[in-house]
Amino acid sequence: MLLQRANKYRAEPSPYQAQAMGQWVGACRHEYNHALERRQYEYRNYGFSLAYVPQAKELTVRRAAKNWLEFVPIHALQNALRDLDDAFSRFFKKLCGHPTPRKKFKNDSFTLPAEDVEFKRLNKRHGAIKLPKIGWVRFRGYRPLGGDLRSVTFRRKAGEWFVSVLWQKKRPDPSKSTDDPIGIDRGVAVFAATSVGQLIDPVNAFDGIRDKLAKLQQRLARKVKFSSNWHKLKGKISRLRMHEANVRKDFLHKEATGLAKSHGVYRLEKLRVRNMTASAAGTVEEPGKNVAQKSGLNRSILDQGWGMFATFLSYKEQERGGRVEFTPAPYTSLRCPAPGCGHTHANNRPTRDWFCCEVCGYEGHADVVGAINVSQGRILPVEPPKRIRRRVGKRKPVEERVSHGA
Repeated sequence: MLLQRANKYRAEPSPYQAQAMGQWVGACRHEYNHALERRQYEYRNYGFSLAYVPQAKELTVRRAAKNWLEFVPIHALQNALRDLDDAFSRFFKKLCGHPTPRKKFKNDSFTLPAEDVEFKRLNKRHGAIKLPKIGWVRFRGYRPLGGDLRSVTFRRKAGEWFVSVLWQKKRPDPSKSTDDPIGIDRGVAVFAATSVGQLIDPVNAFDGIRDKLAKLQQRLARKVKFSSNWHKLKGKISRLRMHEANVRKDFLHKEATGLAKSHGVYRLEKLRVRNMTASAAGTVEEPGKNVAQKSGLNRSILDQGWGMFATFLSYKEQERGGRVEFTPAPYTSLRCPAPGCGHTHANNRPTRDWFCCEVCGYEGHADVVGAINVSQGRILPVEPPKRIRRRVGKRKPVEERVSHGA
């Protein structure tokens, strides 16, 4: 099997290097948006869309005519065009929506191939990557690569620079696991419960920053928009949200690794998180009920990172020869798992944490019972991701929207 992974480091560029890389991400974003506009223009007026090759030839002409593009490595600009080409390929396969323009501070990245860079270790905790035209850029948290270097991606996030070093390695296929499936029931009060009785408490990363975030947002609302102080507070909020995301991702990685090491086959519910976190606000004519409670539940569900956890567990199991299967989600927490019973009713859960079958008397922790039902459930076939449908048309007038909606 071909193993592809990326090591992520925090870069420490000098002020000159940071300024140069800022110009590079701006140029890549500009060329991406220009190429997108050209494709849309050709399709509207002539009925066909441009491909990567003719746009790469146009890039060569544009780069010779514009002095500010000559300082940017050509491969970084070409990779931006390849990203656009990949986005259109996924769009034509109905895997995602139509590509949209990239935005500043949101899509600040550039990618260089392995032949344009050099990678070396400086000391135990630091390394460096040599980029064309600006020299060696230091980074922290050195870890050796596990295979051959493929590409390097620099990304600016919350005012900090990060570098992802992609490497690949061929290795023999691991022996497939023959273990019995272990069910996992994901929740909010209990992040995950397994069918063998293991309970994993949630980390609730958002609760750790909620009060501080509210104060910063209140201060931001009093600032003049786009002023110097407004940008300073915006940076603080961005760094706080990045800390929240890092805490959640670290927790999910550790829990997924522990589960992958302990067993070979897991079964999860196929959850529709987007539908589960839909707003309950309703409309003016038909207002929703318990809007505040539903909003809090939505926030708690999104704070858990269920989808990211399933992704992490899937690829960690694949590395070890295991697999992750999915089963239908309805009634897993209400059905009795006792052999020969299977009674399904809401009265089987007299409390949120406890399950008691009203027919046979089977008792147990409600989340563990749900995990047992998941382990015994029907396996769903692997389906390609569905196209993300974007809402088209004008928004409703202000008077038709509920003020406390999402």
